[in-house]
Amino acid sequence: MLSGQETKIFLGDRGTLQPLPSNIPRSIYDYVPDGPERVGNFSDVSEHKQVVVDNFLRHIDEELGNLIHEYSLPVLLLGAERILGHFGKISKHTSAIIGQEAGNYEHATLTELQEVIAPCLASLQKQRECELLVRLDEAAGRQRLAKGVYDVWRAAAEGKGQLLVVERNYSFPAMHSAEPGMIEALTEPYDHFSYIRDAVDDALEKVLKGGGDAEFVADGVLGDFGHVALVKYYAP
Repeated sequence: MLSGQETKIFLGDRGTLQPLPSNIPRSIYDYVPDGPERVGNFSDVSEHKQVVVDNFLRHIDEELGNLIHEYSLPVLLLGAERILGHFGKISKHTSAIIGQEAGNYEHATLTELQEVIAPCLASLQKQRECELLVRLDEAAGRQRLAKGVYDVWRAAAEGKGQLLVVERNYSFPAMHSAEPGMIEALTEPYDHFSYIRDAVDDALEKVLKGGGDAEFVADGVLGDFGHVALVKYYAP
C-alpha cells in the first residue's frame, strides 16, 4: 500500500491479511532527513523534488524484490492512481504485480483492505480457472488426462501426476479395492486396513511427493471432469 504519508506491506493468506515486517521505509520522512527536500505528499510534488521521490520509490522496489524472492508470491498494489502509475514506470518487478486498486487507503483497517482486494482476487481466480480448464482440455487431447477420483487416484499412485486440479471442497472417502492398484467407494462394513479417509487428499499427497503440483478451483468448475482431474507426465 503506497501513499504520500506511509508505505505498508501485508501478507495475504486465504482472505486474511497480516502486516509483514520488512526493510521498506514506512514514510518518505524515514528515507529523507529533515531538510529542504522533505516531501509532504506524493500527489503534490514540485519538479525539483521529483528526484527524491523517484529514489524513494526505487528503494521501495528494491526491498519489494527481496520479499518476492523470499516468499515467491504475487503482488497487489493499492494507492493513489498517480503513485501507482509512477511506481509502475520505475519498478523492476512488474511481472510479479498481478493487480492494483487506485484509491486512498492510508487509514483503512485490515477488514476494509480485505474488502477492497476481494473483487480483484476473485477476478484473478476466475482467470486462473479458465487457464486451467484450457490446460485440462489440451491434456485430454494428448491422452494425458485422468479425470474422476478413481482414475486420478490410480494415476497418482503410479507416479504419473504432473498437475492435480481439484474443486476446493471435494472429498471422497474410499477403500482399497480387491483389484490391485484400484480404489472403490467406501461401504459398510469395511476393513480398517483398506480404509482411505479421503482419496482426494491421498492422491494430492502422492502427486506432491512425486514432484507434481496442485491447483484448487471453486466448487462446480470441474463438473465435466468429475470434480478432480490430473494432468499426467506422459500418455499411457
